[in-house]
Amino acid sequence: MQKGKLAFDTDYSGSTKNAIMQVLLGKADAGVTVGPAFDRETKDILGQLRTLMESPGIPSHPLCAHPRVPESVRLAVKKGVFTLAETPEGEGLMNQVRMPAPTVADYERDYKSLESIDVKLLSNWGK
Repeated sequence: MQKGKLAFDTDYSGSTKNAIMQVLLGKADAGVTVGPAFDRETKDILGQLRTLMESPGIPSHPLCAHPRVPESVRLAVKKGVFTLAETPEGEGLMNQVRMPAPTVADYERDYKSLESIDVKLLSNWGK
């Protein structure tokens, strides 16, 4: 596969941890990871890796509802998530699912930039 002037072959490893291990074991020259998972690695592992490029971040864990879901249900779920996150017990639960500070998403601000991704290129990854 070639993007710009960089020729590369892809192999989907299944997870950030697996991508890192492929590099550390010499089975891959480079790997793609997600920031939060990468940042949770030990100093020993991080010390063996070098960041070549970072992409702009995007919000994670969007909660979406199909248009058939009544607005009253959508609002109740939204209220429940925000209420849960404001309690000590709920804060712990939200941290466990890696949603420590839920916010209302804005398509223009949070996701519009994803329209520029070449989906045809990405659809061949792991094949």
